[in-house]
Amino acid sequence: MPASTSAKSAPTLKLQDLVRCISTLSRWRIFVELAKGEALPAMEIARRILISRNGASKQLIQLRKAGVLERTYGNLYRIPKHFFVPGEPALDFGAFVLRLDYPDPRRK
Repeated sequence: MPASTSAKSAPTLKLQDLVRCISTLSRWRIFVELAKGEALPAMEIARRILISRNGASKQLIQLRKAGVLERTYGNLYRIPKHFFVPGEPALDFGAFVLRLDYPDPRRK
């Protein structure tokens, strides 16, 4: 969960939670898919990143608990707008900026 929230700023996230969020290839792929700007259901995320729906759901729950994803109406997942870096393939989490244009080592 976010450590604190201010009306004028984005939530403050714990560094240890952020590091955990990017610690697996599946979570990296989730970020890449959702950074395209489309809110997606767990089943579609699983299909796009080539894992089971159950596996995707577990990853999404962890990312949501860390405060880097939100679930919207219709059980769609998305990255909150305040994390996007305008004009860049990157997400700014305050403690670090996650660049999403790094090539996936498993894809050719």
